[in-house]
Amino acid sequence: MKRIIFLLAAACLLAPVSGCSLPNMASVQQEESRQVTDGQGTEVNIPIHPKRIVSIGVSTDDILIPLVGTDRIVAISYLPPNLKDEAARIPGRISSTTESVISFKPDLVVAADWNSKDYIEEIRAVGIPVYVYRTPKDAEGSIALIRILGDVVNERERADRFAGDTEKRLEALKSFTSKLPKKDKAVFYSLNGLSGGKGSIFETIFQWAGLVDGAADWGIVASAGGSREALVSIAPDIIFVPSDDYTPSGHETPGEEDFLDDPALAEIPAAKNHRIYVVDAKWIMSYSQFMVNAMEDMAKDAYGYEAPKDEDTWEK
Repeated sequence: MKRIIFLLAAACLLAPVSGCSLPNMASVQQEESRQVTDGQGTEVNIPIHPKRIVSIGVSTDDILIPLVGTDRIVAISYLPPNLKDEAARIPGRISSTTESVISFKPDLVVAADWNSKDYIEEIRAVGIPVYVYRTPKDAEGSIALIRILGDVVNERERADRFAGDTEKRLEALKSFTSKLPKKDKAVFYSLNGLSGGKGSIFETIFQWAGLVDGAADWGIVASAGGSREALVSIAPDIIFVPSDDYTPSGHETPGEEDFLDDPALAEIPAAKNHRIYVVDAKWIMSYSQFMVNAMEDMAKDAYGYEAPKDEDTWEK
């Protein structure tokens, strides 16, 4: 840290402009720190007990808020989180600029690896530690991430408890779906068309819910997407559509009437049998414990599954 301050000071002395000033480093200096290796293999010096955390991304928000509460987080993402009431107690919302993040004077930034390398390095350049984690690809990865971030923010015991609770929910769901005599074929369809496919997070979600991912079964690969024509060819038993939480202004998620009003789509088994269900977009888009909410909800719509009630939940 002293070397960073020295280099910044030297840069100011050599700069041909006046008014050069050092960033406020007090917010990023900690008397006690430790070195960890983040998900990208970068060694990062982080506070032993961070108190001014900036959380980047809905998944990050959804995991960190239950782990550390709202007093230790100074800013979160601008997108709607799953923990709405708790998030309302956190005043800061970050934009996509590094200046926005730096303005909150964090002692730790936690972000997923989908953020650009330049974005992360610009934050690190002023001495703010950034822990970048690998985006989970399945439910097991999300549970592992809970424990990883629990270690980062010095809340290991709490993380173990919450991760264990999520594991129990998955075990109960697996026990139910393993007894199904037949698994229905399902797809996820939004304004952008078909989502899912081989190797996608949607395939994992469907598998845990006791469903066959129709897009993957038809040969669509992750991120490729599918058209209306593909939907007709797949002929799914069930269609899931997202809630409007992330739908662009002026647009609406397709509803059952949109399928029934289209002669070709009306013949799809899901439409004919009125098996078109809405799933919370915030659950689907969060690579966190809330992904399990989506799995449980889909299994309930498809097969009448009732998730076990547990007093020790993430929502508390």
